[in-house]
Amino acid sequence: MQIRDDINALIELAKQGNAEAQNKLGDCYYDGDGVKQDYKEAVKYYKMAADQGNAEAQNNLGVCYYNGEGVKQSYKEAIKYYKMAVEQGNAEAQNNLGYCYYYG
Repeated sequence: MQIRDDINALIELAKQGNAEAQNKLGDCYYDGDGVKQDYKEAVKYYKMAADQGNAEAQNNLGVCYYNGEGVKQSYKEAIKYYKMAVEQGNAEAQNNLGYCYYYG
């Protein structure tokens, strides 16, 4: 029951505009942690947080675009979101962007 309570708390915080909660809720939907796995829902919450400048969400959204999970696959969009996160010093995005440049 603890997981369900945590999910409900995240949902409430996400609705209130909390970018960190939106990103974490996106992770839950991406991984199927406490909720049914749903990439489209993950993208929805990642986008909410990314639009507020959350670097982790920007990187996560880039991953979704790179892999075509919940959105139409687009390297151009992936790179756009990776760059946003890189500008804020997100190391995972730096790695992901480097991977894109290395492999073209």
